[in-house]
Amino acid sequence: MNRACPLIAALAFSFGCSDYNVQQKSDPATDRPEIQVSPQELLFGDLVLGEEADQVFTIASIGVQDLVIGDLRLSGGGAGAYSLTHSATGMTLAPGESTDVIVTYTPTNADDEALVLVGSNDPVAPDSIVQLLGAGVFPQLTLQPNPLDFGYTEPGNVLVDSIALVNTGGSALDISSVVSLGEGFTIDPVSAMTLDPGEEYVIDVTWAPTIEAIWSGELWVASNAANAVGGSTRGAMMGTTLQQPVAVCSVAPQEAFALYDEVTWIGRESYDPSGAEIVSWEWSLIAKPEGSSVGMPNGDADRSRFIADIIGTYTAELVVTNESGTSSAPCYAVLEVVPAQDLWVEMFWTHSGDDMDLHMQGPGGGALWSQDDCNWQNCVGRGLSWGESGTDDDPSLDIDDIPGTGPENINIMRPEEAAYQVYVHDYPGSVYSSSNDVTVNIYLSGDKVYTDTKAISGEDSMTHFATIDWPTRSVVGH
Repeated sequence: MNRACPLIAALAFSFGCSDYNVQQKSDPATDRPEIQVSPQELLFGDLVLGEEADQVFTIASIGVQDLVIGDLRLSGGGAGAYSLTHSATGMTLAPGESTDVIVTYTPTNADDEALVLVGSNDPVAPDSIVQLLGAGVFPQLTLQPNPLDFGYTEPGNVLVDSIALVNTGGSALDISSVVSLGEGFTIDPVSAMTLDPGEEYVIDVTWAPTIEAIWSGELWVASNAANAVGGSTRGAMMGTTLQQPVAVCSVAPQEAFALYDEVTWIGRESYDPSGAEIVSWEWSLIAKPEGSSVGMPNGDADRSRFIADIIGTYTAELVVTNESGTSSAPCYAVLEVVPAQDLWVEMFWTHSGDDMDLHMQGPGGGALWSQDDCNWQNCVGRGLSWGESGTDDDPSLDIDDIPGTGPENINIMRPEEAAYQVYVHDYPGSVYSSSNDVTVNIYLSGDKVYTDTKAISGEDSMTHFATIDWPTRSVVGH
């Protein structure tokens, strides 16, 4: 029977105890397959319609065990503009080996952003990310003004006004034909032409109404514009010979920050061609983003102090009535609402009486309900201090809705280069017996990159919706 060597002897003369097998203990933090993807961002620049460009990224095995590459897949709104040329799926790379993947970009939009997700058996990074950024340079046709409104005149009069065809895109606009449709509206013949970016061509339109009626027509411009529908861009033309009021509406500003900007719906320019007095202005909000709870403010011609609560498009309708009781055709004004901060998370739900609370866990790594978790208890009006001193990287809960269906919102002006977790808590103080559909939208640097709806039931439950990886400007749902 062998005896153990004394410790000093074992260190100095380990060969003297050959019956003992000394093994090195493995470290799971380093003894693993490890992937490296480089570069992590491919910039394709500006390409005109029909061009394509290739870029390459490399997948390398930098661990101590074999790396097995899983699926390579494209994700994001601009994924259709990219294709992958590779044979990497299912490939095994020994430590130190690498393989290249070719990404081909063919522009489809003015901004094409997407991600390549590289799966592997690296337990720390099962999905590595390569960000793809490309921009399509297309011709764009804008008709100014659109619509062309001649207003009121008496039958038998002849009015002339103009519409400008403007190339608002980045490459040559080829116009093949211009046609005027609608009785009473005429234009001189227009030959085929090419407009460089920023160039315009002005067309005179003649309106010669003969009877009392509301007159309408269209100008059809056939071109290679990227924004053409069915190959044509259409502009409306209108005028009236009826003695009825005309609703004129607008909104200021036309683009606003949600929760921060006060907006005014403006109807004071409405008029009656006969000189009759306008006595009522009927405003109504006919379309708004899902989840919004705002309504049209009270007032007369102008409705001020409107504050949008959800990102998206709001459409208002105005009908005016004169002193004789005659009403106008409706006028429509459109407001575009955008995020005010770089990181913007909004949440709403379907059924009222079931208080849902939005939580966002910060990069500090603390638990839910701690100072690293922005929620209704601690985060109203930037109540938490995250990251560096100051407020740009601090979170703010701007809306906490209890009795209704939301929305709620958490935002950060300038997030840290870190990850954030988004949760929804079903607050037990208000009980709804059935499941409730809860929607979360996430905007990064103004772009909507994530939306999901989950059916939540069970009071006091905490549902994990998403992980926001700010360094890669990406979101992974859970």
